[in-house]
Amino acid sequence: MKKTEYTIGESKIANGKVVYLTLIPKNKKDSIYFRPGQYALLSFLRGSTLSQERPFSFASSPENEDHLQFGFKIFGQFTGEFAGLKKGDSVFVRGPYGAFIFDEKKNKDVVFLAAGIGITPFMSAFHYATRKELSNKLTLIFSNRTIPEISFYEEIKNIETHNKNFKAIFAITNSGDDLPKGFVAGRINEGMILDNARDNLYGKVFFICGPQPFTDAAIFILKRLGVKEKNIRTEGFTLSPKSFFEKGSWAFPAIASASALLMLVGLYSINQTETNKAIAKAEKINTNITERLGQITTLDQKIIDRKNALLKEQAANTKTVVKRVSVPITTVIPPQKTPVVTKPTPTPTVPVYVPPKPTTPRTTVS
Repeated sequence: MKKTEYTIGESKIANGKVVYLTLIPKNKKDSIYFRPGQYALLSFLRGSTLSQERPFSFASSPENEDHLQFGFKIFGQFTGEFAGLKKGDSVFVRGPYGAFIFDEKKNKDVVFLAAGIGITPFMSAFHYATRKELSNKLTLIFSNRTIPEISFYEEIKNIETHNKNFKAIFAITNSGDDLPKGFVAGRINEGMILDNARDNLYGKVFFICGPQPFTDAAIFILKRLGVKEKNIRTEGFTLSPKSFFEKGSWAFPAIASASALLMLVGLYSINQTETNKAIAKAEKINTNITERLGQITTLDQKIIDRKNALLKEQAANTKTVVKRVSVPITTVIPPQKTPVVTKPTPTPTVPVYVPPKPTTPRTTVS
């Protein structure tokens, strides 16, 4: 894919580390068309030498051919130099790439879960849906440490004003409970998703973008809520060791040429096909990050196991009342036989002869 030359229309730094970059096509007829959620490879001139390319997600709507917008954090030499470019300087854009795409025909009801600068690829979808006045339901739950650190905050609030089908909730992890409307305290959790995902979770598609621990935790929560894997879309990003980033490596061109995005400083797409050799090298470089992630995952699992044990214990201690129905017991008394009264047979009496008593003769005196 060829490089297209753009010039910087505006480069603005917020909070000392987030750069909002607007590029104007040098020739409008050469404007790049992309789909919401995709990324491009950017490079610039260091004197007379062209820099290496790095991937950045589009933050503007594909419908707007007048400019491209990107957002990124300053992490090292490359992004530091990029942030130092002035209005009118040339930037070369190659792309688009990536399959992390918001499809207006398939994704009718979408919940976007973002953390930090991971909001960038979602901004393209929000601008696109608003510009085209789509009826798709879009819900954003956006996690940040503090309110001032929220990237694209003004743009998000402006989109919410003009798009009745868009809703934004800001989760603040390092704040008290006294927050304005539209803000909630704490990290994104099951309750926060259920409270703000509108109606129920059935049929919704979830897009996730943020640091790897955030992405893993979000996937775990969604699966526990019963969301099918086919309805979960992910895009992760990580920080690469300074030496790999500044000196470059053969691994990144290999990944890019395979149309896969491994984010060394910004975003990398986990939906692309990467070569085994590039994956092995990237995994070796990120060993410390992986080990830390494993520790966090283990701790989360212990908390979950403890919670399940408490729930089982509570269930075991709950008495179940069973209503018993008394069935009268019938005693069968066998019929008694009527006693037979037998009259005694009379015994015949034999007459006994009794001789008469002797009589003394009377004497007569003459």
